[in-house]
Amino acid sequence: MRAWKPHGGKVQALAFSPDGRTLATAGGTSRFVWLWDVLTGESLAKLDRHTGSVVAVEFSPDGRHLASLERGGRVLVWDTEAPVHTVAQLDPPGERYVRLLAFAPGGERLVAAGDLDVVWWDRPTAPTVAPRSPSGREGREGRSRVGCIGYVPDGSRFLIGANDLELWQTDLSTPYAFIRPTRQTGIHAFAVSPDAGRVALALKNAVPVYRLGERTREVTLHWGRSPVHAVAFARDGRALCTAGADGTVRVWDAGTWQETRRFDWGIGKVRVVAFSPDGLTCAAGGENGQVVLWDVDE
Repeated sequence: MRAWKPHGGKVQALAFSPDGRTLATAGGTSRFVWLWDVLTGESLAKLDRHTGSVVAVEFSPDGRHLASLERGGRVLVWDTEAPVHTVAQLDPPGERYVRLLAFAPGGERLVAAGDLDVVWWDRPTAPTVAPRSPSGREGREGRSRVGCIGYVPDGSRFLIGANDLELWQTDLSTPYAFIRPTRQTGIHAFAVSPDAGRVALALKNAVPVYRLGERTREVTLHWGRSPVHAVAFARDGRALCTAGADGTVRVWDAGTWQETRRFDWGIGKVRVVAFSPDGLTCAAGGENGQVVLWDVDE
């Protein structure tokens, strides 16, 4: 286990590069993005082209690019080859506020979302057209605040977590199905299993797990009184990692749904957690600015 304190405020975002060698983090009100060597914990780069605090980071599927989003909606796309440099600046149309990012599995599209807005850019490293929005969502009555977004691993569907989990075709023209949890508290985060068979939702102090194809609930993992902030499936789909406001990270066996491990490093509320691409390492970011890396099999 390795822990260090790269940020003065809460860790806002973290992401592993596809090869698992680099970890990108952003935290507090800092306008910087930090890149770290996963094996040594050493700083590789400090990216400083943003003018506002960075709230999201996302690597492209091939690892050649990194997208970072600052509060207010400006997105920078970086070429990760040293020396790291920006190749595009993406701005949402009008006064739209976005705070979430998701690359399509092929890297051909970058989606951003926040509050009621969802926008995307085709060819985000060299955009040739203006950003677009899914008209099917904007036309819905009673649409609710977006809490999380992402593609399923094979790219066949796009998911939007709000009061419901909205399942969209990849063209984002219209939602074709919904998963409606019984607790109408808003979905804070979700994780899709590698085979796209299951989706786990962070709903206040519980984590319901659904069969994605049938849209039926398989189990609900109960957390306690404090909220759950983050969920992540292991790369082999055999474990689910959850983290929350009580400062713990818990690991669940995805076959029996029994809690197998629990960690409390004293880093404050844990809002972000991620598995490395090989599934051997996990990272979590705490409210006090610390990042923890640990071997899953420890």
